Amino acid sequence: MSKRLWLLSLLLPCALPTLARAAHLVPCSAITDGAVTLYAGDTAIQAAFTPNFDFSLPGAAAACGFVGFDWQQIITTLPDPSPFRQGDGTRLTSASTPFFDPAPGGYTYCFVLSGYSCDSYPFYWNPNTTNTPWSLNEYEDGNTLFFYDSPADSCLPGGRGVGCLGLTAPAGSFLGFTTQLVGILPDGSAYPLPDFWTWTDTFNGTSGGISTTANFLPVDAGSGTGGITITSETGVDVSTPEPSSVALVCLGACLVFARLRVARRKALVQCL
Repeated sequence: MSKRLWLLSLLLPCALPTLARAAHLVPCSAITDGAVTLYAGDTAIQAAFTPNFDFSLPGAAAACGFVGFDWQQIITTLPDPSPFRQGDGTRLTSASTPFFDPAPGGYTYCFVLSGYSCDSYPFYWNPNTTNTPWSLNEYEDGNTLFFYDSPADSCLPGGRGVGCLGLTAPAGSFLGFTTQLVGILPDGSAYPLPDFWTWTDTFNGTSGGISTTANFLPVDAGSGTGGITITSETGVDVSTPEPSSVALVCLGACLVFARLRVARRKALVQCL
């Protein structure tokens, strides 16, 4: 092999991602599939989407025919009694499931928690606002999109029944969720992508002194017991994540909270 060909063989693998992006040779599935890192702590669940092939978020969206990326979350299980009300005051019950989280019209607790509406339907973060606790742009950092949630339902078994007149759900009750990465289409609708996970939550305390589902703040320390369990990832039962994955997502969460600019979001996130 000539010296020129030998040098080309060394450089070509490094140049392929750039060449592929320039020539639009990478299919959307190769850019997005398997690009989500997920971790659940005791009472908080976090995820990070970083497109493959070194695509930026805007570049990946353009290659896929989207205007951006977001998350969709669906509450699949909600036990009675429930402390949660839509923005118009309608109480959500077990009969309401499944429904998007945040619910259409948002929740009444969002104003209490942050002073802003969380009406981001059908998305988790709101792509139509900026610089609020629920705005999509607050959770985009460089080439990565972040997800965070820390539900707190005081009406779950063993809780104080805040928002439920002191009543609690039967033993064994839990909140059930499905969360998925989605593309935002030009018409504003969501295009589901393959990466999703299912999870449950039994935390019976509070966050900011109230019960929450979609939530950008940590739970109130010492306010309850129970926690989060991831039950599947893209349809497959999950095992304990690799320490490197845990560190990556924890670091991502720190970056997210460092960038939050609303005064009431003074959350302390500890990453070991």
